[in-house]
Amino acid sequence: TLVGGAAPTSGTAGQVGQLYLAANGSLYKCTAASGGVYTWVMVGEASLGETATTAYRGDRGKAAYDHSQTSHAPTTQATPTAPGIMSAADKGKLDGVAAGANNYAHPVSDGTLHVPATGTNSSGKVLKAGATAGSAAWGTMSAADVGAEPVGTAGTNVAAHNTASEAHAARFNSKANVPIATTGTLTVAGWVGAAAPYTQALAMAGVTATNLICLSPASTATKAQLESWGAGMLFCTAQAAGSITYTAYGDKPTMDLPVVVGILG
Repeated sequence: TLVGGAAPTSGTAGQVGQLYLAANGSLYKCTAASGGVYTWVMVGEASLGETATTAYRGDRGKAAYDHSQTSHAPTTQATPTAPGIMSAADKGKLDGVAAGANNYAHPVSDGTLHVPATGTNSSGKVLKAGATAGSAAWGTMSAADVGAEPVGTAGTNVAAHNTASEAHAARFNSKANVPIATTGTLTVAGWVGAAAPYTQALAMAGVTATNLICLSPASTATKAQLESWGAGMLFCTAQAAGSITYTAYGDKPTMDLPVVVGILG
């Protein structure tokens, strides 16, 4: 739509179908354009204004339209799920919160209290619970706190312990030793003597001059070795620390004989 002053003439340039609003409120329409000659036909009257019966200025209409296409602050009140403007009640709550404040309150029940403050007076001390709720305090550990004997009774207790230990040792020593077995071999070359009885000293760990011992062929002995043992009539005739003397009263063995010695005590 063109906005002009006076009514258009055949010389007023335009396009077919274009409207022309004259200053007097008359509205013209271009119906023909040929060879620089334009035909304008008045189709009605309108006046500029801002009411329901007037035409509105196009430049202002465009400005309003452009404004409507840009983002603007919300005009509705915010909700927990949608943004919006702040209500007066919400603004009042916000103004009542101090800078840097939070809504946390530390519990004050027993078992949730802070550790008491430390310092030079509590150096080296331990935290001890009192008899009432929330009464923990720094203190010095006593012997009774850990089940130790009070100072002054240690010597008595040590003496009693030593006496008991001596009794235990005496009772232990009175018990018979646990039997042990040790093995050896009587060799053919080890027999001494030109005729019966023949003797052979056999090294045997654990044997003393006084302990009780038991002699026998080893369980690994063969039938021939057992027969040689019997024919030789072997017996233990002496013992000393770490050795046993065997005596053959019969035939001198002609093969090595495995033996086992049980030390009974």
